[in-house]
This record gives sequence, C-alpha cells and structure tokens, in this order.
Amino acid sequence: MLGDAIEGNVPNPRPSTDSRTMDVTLMTYILGGRKLLYALSCANGLPSLRTLRNHMAFTRIMPMIGTLSIADILHNIQEVVLGLRAAAGRTTLRGVNLMIDEVALEERAVHFRHVNSVGGLCWRHSLVVNLVFSTYQSALDLVKSLKDGKIHFAKEMTVVAASCFGESGTYPILALPTCKHVKAQDSRTIHEVVMAAWRSSGAVEKVGRIWSWATDGDMIRRVAGYEAFLTQKLSYTSTSCNYGTLAGMMGLNLWTGPDDVTLDFDFKHIFKRVCTLLRSPAGMAMNNGRIINPTMLAFPLLLGIIALGDLDYGAADANTCSDIDALRLPATVIKSLLEPFTETSMNLTQQMTSLATFSHLSFTLFHCSRLQYTADAWRS
Repeated sequence: MLGDAIEGNVPNPRPSTDSRTMDVTLMTYILGGRKLLYALSCANGLPSLRTLRNHMAFTRIMPMIGTLSIADILHNIQEVVLGLRAAAGRTTLRGVNLMIDEVALEERAVHFRHVNSVGGLCWRHSLVVNLVFSTYQSALDLVKSLKDGKIHFAKEMTVVAASCFGESGTYPILALPTCKHVKAQDSRTIHEVVMAAWRSSGAVEKVGRIWSWATDGDMIRRVAGYEAFLTQKLSYTSTSCNYGTLAGMMGLNLWTGPDDVTLDFDFKHIFKRVCTLLRSPAGMAMNNGRIINPTMLAFPLLLGIIALGDLDYGAADANTCSDIDALRLPATVIKSLLEPFTETSMNLTQQMTSLATFSHLSFTLFHCSRLQYTADAWRS
C-alpha cells in the first residue's frame, strides 16, 4: 500500500470514521506509534491521530516508579475516576468493585522525563538504588546494579482497576511493575495502600464505597485475599447490608474484611480449574470406583459433560449403568456450578440452591476420595 501511494495509484478520499476504521486506526497507533499511523494515514486513508482523539476517549494513568506510592494512586483516582465521571455527568453513588490482575510487560527500562527517573524495574527490589538521573554517575551505578543482579526488570505489570456496580466502564488506578517472586504480604500491601488512597481521595463521597475485591485464581492472590478479607464476621450492626437476610441463609460465608469488603474470585478461573482436573490423567474419582478422565471424555467444553448427563440411555447392563451413573454425577456437579454464573433467568434463591448443591457434592467427592489419592501418592 505504501508503494502504491508513492506511485500515485491510491486515491486519498476523506477518511472514514466508522467503528471498524477507528479500531484499525487505534491498533495501528498502539502497535506502531505516531509515525506508522501518519504513514498509513497518508497512504491508505486512515484517520489521523487528531481525528482518533476526537472520536475516542484516551485514559492516561501515572505508572508507578520505584516503590509503591500512595501519591501516584491518588493522582490516578483524581484524573481517571473523578475527572472522567465528572465529565460524563455521573453523580449517582455506586458500590465499587476493585479488580487486580497482571498483564505482560516488555522487559526494558523507560525514562520518564516528567520526573527524570527510570521506570520498568520491579517495585519490590528497586529500593536499593537511586532511580533519579541526578548525575552521570547515577546512570552508571544503575547499570552496574542491573548487571550485578541487585535489581532487575519487571516481567509483569500489576494493574488495579475500579468498576461501579450498575454502570459500564473500568477505571485503572494502579500500574505497578513487578516480578514473578511476589508474596502474599506484597499483595496485601497493595490492597491496603489502594484502599487507603480511595478513602483519602474523596472517592467514597463522590463515587461510592468499596464493596468487594475481585481477583483471579492465582494461589498467592487467594492467600492474600483470605488474609485481608476474611478477618471479621459480619456484624449485627452492619450498615452495608441487611444482616437479618444474610444470616438466615444457611451455609453462607459471613466473613468479610475492613468496612465489610468481601472477597470475589473470577468465576471463569474456577471453571478453568474444573477443566484442568477433568483433563488430567488422574481425573475425578466417583464414589462407585469409576474415574472420569480424558480417556472416557472427549468433550472440550463443560456443557458437553452436562449434555451427557441429561441423555436417556435406555436399557443397559450393570457395567454400563455404572459408567452412566459416573457420568451423571460430575454432570450434576458441573451444572450446579455453571448455571448460577451463566443462566440469567435464575433468581437469587435458585442461584444459592445451585451453588449449595455444588459445594456439598464437591466436598463429598473430596471426602470419599482423599484417602485413595493419599495412598496413590505414597505408592508413586
């Protein structure tokens, strides 16, 4: 296309601003920067960067440089959350959900001119060096620390974003370069600092109170979540919810964190762990001695197992009936887990009943089979 443009064989019509063209333009700008976008704008009629900015909202956040700082989080809350909501005219107070996860990061150093400092280093191990370029020697010392292994580049970016219940949109408020050697205490520190920043920024009065923290199925995240948000039982005098209604639900976990903040796990990661279990060679042991594993199942989706359990197999011999019963049990377990998150027509009572069914069945399978797995582990 660039060659045709040089030859003069490509017309230069008015750039289109439909959604697909704007998406292609945004992708070009993100992957190739200003120069590539300018070249394709001249050659292929893509909208310019100014047109892109006029039709899309760009969110800029302050990345964390060095150690975890509440000041940078306060800046992001002010600019990203309070500023954007005020511009959109959103004044209704909402419950807030904070979400935390990691994204891939290119391992290299970045110079931030506004503070004359180096970014892209792991926040847990960069305290031992001076990241500000005050002298030429400070740059040499930084390079030496990298070569000696005292500090290292970040492998991931820990991102914390806020979302409001009842509203669309996500507001990133923390971008923290980190490494793979994160401990549960580090995650708890992030929880505490972010929540403190949310309270001190005035977001509670302008946006709403934090209701929950959401995370994935990572082991370190689960440990940190348990330590931070399963510390105190819901009080009779709690003003955040109706204690009488929740206390009457037998089996419901009433343990919360400070200010009644609850812990929430991404349900897709729970589905993923079930899929991993079914695809493993060990599989899932049933009470009748059958093992459900990939040699018995050829379905890539959990819905396929549910469909197997609902089939009418008709008359069968005793051995086949045992296999059918072994299939119907995990189908019931998976169905009781899947439907509350995917079937929008279920009411709260049906969801709670389904999840309670999953909890009791999964615990029963674990209780009946744990000694068998222990014996197999010792023999292996």
